[in-house]
Amino acid sequence: MITLENDSYLLNLDISKYEFNISNSNCYTDNNWLIVKAEYVNKKTNKKYNLSDSSLLTEELVDIYNFLKDIKNIATDEIKLTFIEPEIEIFIKNGKIYIEFCYNLSPIDGQCIEFTYDINVECLNNYKKNIKNYIEKFPVRG
Repeated sequence: MITLENDSYLLNLDISKYEFNISNSNCYTDNNWLIVKAEYVNKKTNKKYNLSDSSLLTEELVDIYNFLKDIKNIATDEIKLTFIEPEIEIFIKNGKIYIEFCYNLSPIDGQCIEFTYDINVECLNNYKKNIKNYIEKFPVRG
C-alpha cells in the first residue's frame, strides 16, 4: 500500500487484484488490467471515499518503476508518465513529483486530486520498492 497526503486528503492507494481472475482470454490487455483501490479521507470533514477502478495495466506498473529508476537529475529533469486510462498521471518537475488522480479515482466529480512532494533519493527508493512489490505480486500475463 502507498500512502499519500496533501492539505485536503489522506489517500491509501493499493492494487487489489487482476480485473479478471483467470488468464484465459486471447486478449492481452484483458489479461492484464489491475484493480486500483483509492481510499480517501477528507482531512477537514473526516468523510471517507472508497473508490476502485481497473485503470492500470501490469505493464504500466513496469513503466512506473522504469520511470522512477531512469530519473537522472532530480533537480532539473522534467518528465511525464501517462497511461492508457487517464485516471492516473505522474510527472516530475523542478525537484518535485506530482501524482494526479482523476475521474473514477477522484473523490470529487469533475476534478483531479493532486499530491505533490519534494523528491529525493530516499523518496524515489521508497516508491520503487513499493512498485516492485506490486510487479512481483501481479506479473504481466501473456
